[in-house]
Amino acid sequence: MNRPARVRSIDALDHLTAAVRAFAAEATVALDGLRMDLHRAIQWVQYDQKEYWTQELRRSEQAVTEARLSLERKRMFRIGDQAPSCREEEKALEAAKRRVAAAREKLEAVKRWSRLLERHSMECRAGIAPLSDWVQTDVPRAVTLLNRMSGALERYVGMESSAGMESRAEQAGRAAENGGTAGEGRPAPAQPDDQPASDSTAIAPDVGKEP
Repeated sequence: MNRPARVRSIDALDHLTAAVRAFAAEATVALDGLRMDLHRAIQWVQYDQKEYWTQELRRSEQAVTEARLSLERKRMFRIGDQAPSCREEEKALEAAKRRVAAAREKLEAVKRWSRLLERHSMECRAGIAPLSDWVQTDVPRAVTLLNRMSGALERYVGMESSAGMESRAEQAGRAAENGGTAGEGRPAPAQPDDQPASDSTAIAPDVGKEP
C-alpha cells in the first residue's frame, strides 16, 4: 500500500525559485560588468595608450630635431676666436633624446601589454563561459521545473484534501445507515399481523347467548 507524501511546505519551492532567479540576475550583472571591464582595459591599452605614445614619440623626435638645429646655430655663432658656450643647448638636446627613448619604451610596453591582455582576456572569457551558459540555459529550465513541481504538489495537496472530505462523508453516511448512536432514533419493531388479541378480549364471557 502506497503511503501518502509528507508535504510540509510548498512555499519552499517558491522561495527556491525566487532565489535562483535572484542569483541569475546578480550573476548576469557581474558577468556583464566583467566583460565591460575587459573591453575597456583592452581599448585603453591597444588604442588610447598606443595613440598617446605614438604622438609623444613624434613630438619628441621633433624636439630632438629642433634642439639639434639650435645647437648647430649656437656653435656657428662665434665672437672672435672664442667658441660660444653651448651647455644649455646640449642639455636641451639630451633631454629631447631621453624623451624619444622613453616614448619608444612606452610603445614597446603597449605592444607587450596588448598581447598579454588579449591572451588573458580570452582565458577569462573561457573561464566564465560555463557560468554564462548556466545562467542563459540552465536557469530557465530549472525555474520551469520548479514551477512544475510546485504545481504538482499543489494539485496533490488538493486531491488529498478532497479525499479526506469524501472519507469523512462516507463515514457519516455509514453511521446514519446503522442508526447513529445506540438508543437514539431507532424505530420501534413492527407488530406481526397474526399476533393474538389481548387477553381481555380472548377470555371475555359470552353475554346474551341463548342456552
